[in-house]
Amino acid sequence: MVYTVHLGRWEVSLDQEKSIAEDVEQRDQIERAKERKWTGRSRGNPLGYRIFAWLLQFFGLRAAYTLLFFVGMYYMFFAPSTLRASSEYLQKIHGPLPWWKRLWMNYNHILYFGQVIIDRMAGAMGVIGTQLHFTEDGVEKIEEMMQLDTGAILLSAHVGNWDLAGRMLTGKVDKKIHVVMLQAEAEQLQGFFDSINSQPSFEIIPIQEGMSAVMKIISALEKGDIVCLHGDRSLEGGRTVTAAFLGQNAAFPLLPFMLSSSLEVPVYHMFATKKTWTQYDLKATGPHLCERLQGESKQDARKRWVQFYVEQLEHIVKKYPYQWFNFYPFWDGEES
Repeated sequence: MVYTVHLGRWEVSLDQEKSIAEDVEQRDQIERAKERKWTGRSRGNPLGYRIFAWLLQFFGLRAAYTLLFFVGMYYMFFAPSTLRASSEYLQKIHGPLPWWKRLWMNYNHILYFGQVIIDRMAGAMGVIGTQLHFTEDGVEKIEEMMQLDTGAILLSAHVGNWDLAGRMLTGKVDKKIHVVMLQAEAEQLQGFFDSINSQPSFEIIPIQEGMSAVMKIISALEKGDIVCLHGDRSLEGGRTVTAAFLGQNAAFPLLPFMLSSSLEVPVYHMFATKKTWTQYDLKATGPHLCERLQGESKQDARKRWVQFYVEQLEHIVKKYPYQWFNFYPFWDGEES
C-alpha cells in the first residue's frame, strides 16, 4: 500500500520518501568509502614547505610554530573530513565530548601534526642538535641486536615523528635502512626534501600495484638490512587482521608479521613522541619474534602477533593522545 503525504503544493509518497532516504544513505556510504580509501596524499605542498623552511633557517622553531597557529585555523574551517576523523578518534580516547571542548581538542590535534612536520624539516635541515633534544628508552637493545647478521623489521606507526626516529637510528647502526610507504607518500616526501635541498637518510621502497615492493622488502631483509613499516595503516587489497583498538575492532595490516614469521627475522617496535616543544621521547622494545606456539593455529598466531602490537600502540596513543595522525575513518575497515 502506498501512502501519500500532502504538503501544500508538494506531494510525496512514503514509498518515494523511503527511496530518497535510501539514495541519500547510499551516497553517504560512497563518500565515506572515498574518505576511507587511503591514497597517501595529504594537503601539504612544496610552497608551504619552503615558507616553513625559510622561517626555520632564519628565525627558528618558534617562528615556524607561530605561523602554524594560523594554518591550523585554516584546517578547522576547510578540512571537514579531517575534523570528523579527529573527533572520532578523540572521543574514543576521552569519551563523549561537548562541542566546544571537542573543537578545541581538534585544533590541538592539528597543531601537533603540524609541529611534527616542522620538526621533521628541522631534523632534515640539521638543527636537531641545537633545538630538538631526545630522551631514549630501550634503544640500546636495538643497537645490540642490529649487530647480528639477520635483517630486522622496525615497526612503527603514524604516531609522533617516525622520520626523526629513523634519523636517530641511522647514526646508531651500521646497516642500510629502508622505509616502506605508498607511492603518493614517497613522491610527496621526496618533494619535501627537494624543497629544502636535502635527501632522506634512508632508502624509500614505494608501494605500487603488484608484488615488486614485497620482493624488494624480502631482498632487503635477506641481505641483513633494516626495513621500517607502519603497522597502523592497511593498504587497499592488502591482507589484514581485526584487532581491538581503543574499545572497537579495526583492521591492521598483516604483512610485517607474515614477513617476520616467514623469513625468521625479529620485529622491533619504535616510537618517537613529542614531550615538549623541543624534546622527544624515543622508545623502543624488542626483539619480538613472530612464532607459533605449540598447538596454536596459524590464524590464532597471527591474531596474537597483531594484538600484541596494537596493545603497544594503544598504550602510546593514550599517553600522547594528540600524536596519532590517521585522519580518515580508521574503524570502518573490515578484516580481509
